[in-house]
Amino acid sequence: MKATFTAGPWRLSRTQRYVMDGVAAPWVCEVTERPGWEANARLIASAPALLEALKEAVEDLVDFARSRGSEYEGTEDDLVGRYRTAISQAEGGE
Repeated sequence: MKATFTAGPWRLSRTQRYVMDGVAAPWVCEVTERPGWEANARLIASAPALLEALKEAVEDLVDFARSRGSEYEGTEDDLVGRYRTAISQAEGGE
């Protein structure tokens, strides 16, 4: 089952303790104050943009490999398999 998540962009609250979308709900998540919490909050807030960038990079890599024809010796899965796995996990797949 494909997961749905709150659409981005997400941003940090003034206190940087809440990741917010500013539309559907007051916040997407609350980050617990512990070592590294500010960096964790920034990473979580950037998740929608990172996912979209990764999807675009996969398409670009596949297009590039196809344009090179026989110069590229690996399979498409060799080239982008782990990226597709990460995208699938982010979207609720395995």
